[in-house]
Amino acid sequence: GPPGTGKTDMIDAFTHILDEKKVEYYKGSVTHVAAALVGGNTLTHMRMRLRYKKQIWIILDEANFTSATQWCWLARFQFVGCKFLICGDFAGQFLPITSQYESFDYDALEFSDFMHGLCKGLHIDLTSYFRGNDKAHHEADRATFLYLSK
Repeated sequence: GPPGTGKTDMIDAFTHILDEKKVEYYKGSVTHVAAALVGGNTLTHMRMRLRYKKQIWIILDEANFTSATQWCWLARFQFVGCKFLICGDFAGQFLPITSQYESFDYDALEFSDFMHGLCKGLHIDLTSYFRGNDKAHHEADRATFLYLSK
């Protein structure tokens, strides 16, 4: 979702529930800064750390920056019972740096069959601005996307 719609708070609340239930999860993002803000690791780090994990939750923030190659790597976790919480501002952010070299339709990703399958069909739009009273920096009409698998 756009800035200020509660993605980070939602991730925090969700991981609190997972902690209470003693469910294993890993949080991450493409860049070091975004990974640090969510309290996780980069996807490159997660790739090595999670290669033998099964039936865990993978929580991805700033998913709109994820390259096609990284999506392929993440998709393989479906086959070992992993579930996904995928957050991002697909409509309002820049594409991954690799998008200029790949023939991958990033604009169609958010509503693709791939994302539908990865997230078990659940798609939630976050559209309310919660970060203070300064709504000038928030585009209320912009679509916000949050994917959550069951």
